[in-house]
Amino acid sequence: MFLSYRSSFAILLLLVLSLAGIAPAQDRDAANPDNSAEAKTKNKAIDLLVSVVGQAASLRSAENRARIRSNAADALWNDDEKRARDLFGAVVDDIKIGFSEFETEFASSDYDSRRPYVPYESFQTLRAFWQLRHDTLARISKHDADLALEFLNATNLPETIKLPPQMQDAENAFRLELARQVVAKNPRLALNLGRESLARGYSMELLSMFLKIQARDKDSGQSLYLAMVDKLRGANLVTDRRARAFAISLARTARLPDADEQGYRDLLGMLTKTALDNGCAGDPSKATQVCWEIGPLFSALQKYSRRAAPLKQWADEGVVYPYNSAAFAEFNETVQSGTADEILTLAGKYPEHVYLFQRAFDTAGRTGDLTKARQIASTAPRKYASNCLHN
Repeated sequence: MFLSYRSSFAILLLLVLSLAGIAPAQDRDAANPDNSAEAKTKNKAIDLLVSVVGQAASLRSAENRARIRSNAADALWNDDEKRARDLFGAVVDDIKIGFSEFETEFASSDYDSRRPYVPYESFQTLRAFWQLRHDTLARISKHDADLALEFLNATNLPETIKLPPQMQDAENAFRLELARQVVAKNPRLALNLGRESLARGYSMELLSMFLKIQARDKDSGQSLYLAMVDKLRGANLVTDRRARAFAISLARTARLPDADEQGYRDLLGMLTKTALDNGCAGDPSKATQVCWEIGPLFSALQKYSRRAAPLKQWADEGVVYPYNSAAFAEFNETVQSGTADEILTLAGKYPEHVYLFQRAFDTAGRTGDLTKARQIASTAPRKYASNCLHN
């Protein structure tokens, strides 16, 4: 008699929890030579878990099969790595089946191929498979980073499916999160993940990853830096705001000697040309947003290009950026993922960056610390205190 998905998953959950409370065989042997009763209990749990996984193969839903197999593989890894790897491989097949259903839908005659976005009614189902893919990736990466990368690449969405922007960003984040986990032991693998992320778009998190790779393996770091500069060569820094923001942040993130010298010169040359071609050397009252964004880099631009001299009017000498690589990594990571108190500490260190108060306020609000949010609003500079109070 085959079990339903709910019954299978309930039993699976109990088994996973019970296995988690029993140490791996080698640890048990070292701590307690007389563990035959515990070993028998665990063997029975494993046998039952394998049985549940076997019956799950009869489930019609690829999503349900994948969910059970993914959890079971994670639970079995320490005791039966081969079976766990096989189960993770089966999850790949299930996820590909799920994604292929959308590929078929998009190939239908009534689908508008000019806008290959997921139809609203199908979005939730696609998102479920996509989240399952992310959860499985997290489980695999705890055990084997190379296998995690294989899984990630094997479960790429079909090219006909175009994700919404927020999911595209998260797709990049998958790779960068995996890179963060492996960079200390395998900077070359982190480099490959960084390249894959770069191929999918511009991500500010990639800049922090570059600094970590550079610290571990200078050659790999330089390779990623040049890849970033090369990608920017083909971008229109006027119309592509994300590319422009990325280029400006890259110029601030890595300066000599951390950056490749020729690559650094080329990057500053691109920014100088963009500013000059957009009237930044003329009347400031007619300036575009490009001038306000690139102009404050004048002190760096003028060192490598005489053409940058007319941009001096945009120099913002009062703003101090953490140009040291280690300091910038701390700055960027704190802004992206720090607590409200950590961001406030950063605001004290770099008081010119008053937007940090807004960031700290938003962080306190997201975590439900209303007392902290009110405190920030009362102490922030007037401009940002007003913004905080209206949020």
